[in-house]
Amino acid sequence: MGLGNLDLLCGLNGYWNLSHVLSGARRLEEIILKGPAGISILPGASGLSELADLRASGRERLIQELTQLEQQYDYFLIDNGTGISRNVRHFACSADTVLLVSSLEATSLADTYAALKIYQAARLQDVRIIFNRAEIRQAKPAIDNLKKTARQFLQCEAHVMGCIPEDTRMQQSVSAREPLLISHPDSPAALAITQLAKMLNAKHHRITSGENHPFVKRLYADQHSAA
Repeated sequence: MGLGNLDLLCGLNGYWNLSHVLSGARRLEEIILKGPAGISILPGASGLSELADLRASGRERLIQELTQLEQQYDYFLIDNGTGISRNVRHFACSADTVLLVSSLEATSLADTYAALKIYQAARLQDVRIIFNRAEIRQAKPAIDNLKKTARQFLQCEAHVMGCIPEDTRMQQSVSAREPLLISHPDSPAALAITQLAKMLNAKHHRITSGENHPFVKRLYADQHSAA
């Protein structure tokens, strides 16, 4: 939502972003970039926080455009960035699935637990954890401890999907501005990401609630404003 650089990582040079939509300079469909392998990229901007200050007419127009956009795609993947700010919580509480990406560093584990606590209090149904730059054997003690702590203090299960291992080809991919799954599809990290994607895809094929309550409608529902 802020300081987005997905277009850069995909070898694209986009100038227009969501802030230009909010200002009225561009329509939503005009800022979408065609990315690799059939994906589309909607460049974010720090101006996203201005949504709350939009006049009713401007806000309704943006909601209408987002709704139309949502109907054209199989998935919306939103990179919330780090932290548990109001904006981050608001988007998370509107999503079908929340993925908490953690590392094995103590500070990251503490932040992951804090986010899990908040989303458990908000009664989110599907919150999952992914460990980045870690092998499953390395992560097992942290996973066991996180699961134990969640059961003891939050009375919930910490659902860990898996791990994405450290992979030097990831750095090479970033430097080349080409997605890892295109540049090195058989690398350990790419294979792990592919497996995680298959797990999510299988799960969402069973979802029916999203058809009746689209993400955009949930995003602006009053009940999430205090999340």
